[in-house]
Amino acid sequence: MMKAITSAVQNLMGGAPSRPRMIANFAVTYRCNSRCRTCNIWQTPDAGRDELSLEEIRALFESNRGFLRDVASIQLTGSEPFMRPDLPEIVAAIHESLPRCTFWIPTNGMTPQTIERAMREMLATLGGRGLGISVSIDGIEKTHDAMRGVDGSYARAVDTLERLAALKGEHPGLGLTVGMTLTPHNYGEFREVYALARSHGADFSFRPVNFSDIYY
Repeated sequence: MMKAITSAVQNLMGGAPSRPRMIANFAVTYRCNSRCRTCNIWQTPDAGRDELSLEEIRALFESNRGFLRDVASIQLTGSEPFMRPDLPEIVAAIHESLPRCTFWIPTNGMTPQTIERAMREMLATLGGRGLGISVSIDGIEKTHDAMRGVDGSYARAVDTLERLAALKGEHPGLGLTVGMTLTPHNYGEFREVYALARSHGADFSFRPVNFSDIYY
């Protein structure tokens, strides 16, 4: 999956750089509105209590411009990044300090209208380019809903994908990917998810489920 993201980032940048550049992950929240079988972060009590504020994030990147000068792209992760209503402002704040940096955001697609609205704001800030988003879809309908632990998750994710595909029509520089986490429960629907992605003009990436003692 990282190779796919790296390729997508290079496309956002206009090709491979002449010198090695870094891709950074920055978790903006640990809040999540899914109940995934492959992740237990949603079980964390008071998940949003220790989040950095917008001003703290602004100060962090402003005071570390030199240290971060080789960062080509930042993946804004979390649990679910769009749980932060100030996500567009976070992107704007980082962009002020790192104007050449591109952004990539993974999402579960659970809030289609919120995601579309935020993406429009971020595209306006970034001049219609340098932004990519990956919608996680882990199977077709029942399988996806079971994996995500919330009924209706698939319908919402597809709604989000459709909105983003339309937005990409307005902003061709927008990167759009469907990401799939493969498990013994969903690998048989790999081709169907791939076809769904391609039918919406999205790239497709996948990775096997990873078991770890830490969350990152």
